[in-house]
Amino acid sequence: MKNNKLDAMLRRDDTVQLGLEADKALYAPLEEDIAPLRAQHAAGLEEAKELADEVFTADGDESATVKRSTRGQLRTYVQRMGKALVAHADSAANTDEDLEERITKAMRDLPNADSATFAQAAGQILAEATPLAPKLVKREITAQDFTEANRLLLKYQKRLPTGRAADVQGKTARERLGIRLQANAALVKRIRKQLAPYKGTARERALANFDGNAKVVIFNNGSGGKGGDTPTV
Repeated sequence: MKNNKLDAMLRRDDTVQLGLEADKALYAPLEEDIAPLRAQHAAGLEEAKELADEVFTADGDESATVKRSTRGQLRTYVQRMGKALVAHADSAANTDEDLEERITKAMRDLPNADSATFAQAAGQILAEATPLAPKLVKREITAQDFTEANRLLLKYQKRLPTGRAADVQGKTARERLGIRLQANAALVKRIRKQLAPYKGTARERALANFDGNAKVVIFNNGSGGKGGDTPTV
């Protein structure tokens, strides 16, 4: 599989896990049926992430263009999260009186910071936003936003090797990663089978949310190809 497809499947699995955790109350009657599948999928996701580090490092591109592109995309995500956090900090729901000050400082560091400072500021905003994710939903910060921001931050932080010295290792990991992601996809289908009876009922939102999270979204790889949504279920 090409890297953009592997990456899309990995992001899908991440989003599925976040969605399942967020929607536990919606599918509570099915918890004993879904819990073991969710746990298997979570373990598979962790294994896939470790393999992905090997694959994407082996195929890494350390060009200035790629770094600028990643930084620009990441800045867009964390700036939106930062604005949402500032709004939350000024709401009645906030219990952290220093939150706005910390976020405002981190956002000031984003535009003209060196690489290390930028990564630190972006990481701080993400770290502050993650435990408040349920409260940021109404400000249009979604599980997909967290998944993509974390992916971009990891990509930005990596000191990728030049050339393809890890090519053999990368190919081995690529095969294992493909197998792992296919196994994860099978688990996604099994979880969906459990939720399917909710269609047309008062709990249909659990199924609708899951279907949205279970799409594989392949981004444009920069070579003129078009990305799109590829439903897995």
